[in-house]
Amino acid sequence: MRLTLSLLCGLFAFCSRLHAPIHIGIDYRPAVRAHILKAISQLEHCMSLNNPGCLIYAGQQGAQRGPNGYAHFRSLELGQRAMERQWDRLQWLPIREALGRYNPRNPRYADLVLERAGVR
Repeated sequence: MRLTLSLLCGLFAFCSRLHAPIHIGIDYRPAVRAHILKAISQLEHCMSLNNPGCLIYAGQQGAQRGPNGYAHFRSLELGQRAMERQWDRLQWLPIREALGRYNPRNPRYADLVLERAGVR
């Protein structure tokens, strides 16, 4: 226990000497997460594919390749779960960076999602 604590303290001291910021990940309270996922599904337009997150097909459970490489899910519930799993993989990142990775083609995507979700 002491060794682990001293290693963590040493690492923190090393990071602070480098002036490296320590990032806090996504606000993972269920209500905030739900608002963000809802905002994503409102901004994306893949509901005809049962794909509320407009995910690219990558072998997701219950999906097949749809138009333009997007995943086409058998049901909206499967699409919703896939979007949640994708979002959960990004939870260790700061929220703006996570949204930037979720949709790297749109530099304003994080602002749009956060504004729609009512999160600042």
